[in-house]
Amino acid sequence: MDTLKNLAKDMNEELDRQFPLIDEIDTKVDTASSDLRRNNVRLVRKTLNNVI
Repeated sequence: MDTLKNLAKDMNEELDRQFPLIDEIDTKVDTASSDLRRNNVRLVRKTLNNVI
């Protein structure tokens, strides 16, 4: 039973270490998505202006 308890404790500690990393990745992905969206809008506007 102690082995299982230690394993659960180790898993919890590992999750605690990884959570800030996952949060940082999530933030960077959100930023990249916003940048892509903004650049796509700019590209469409520029393309339409060149066509007209």
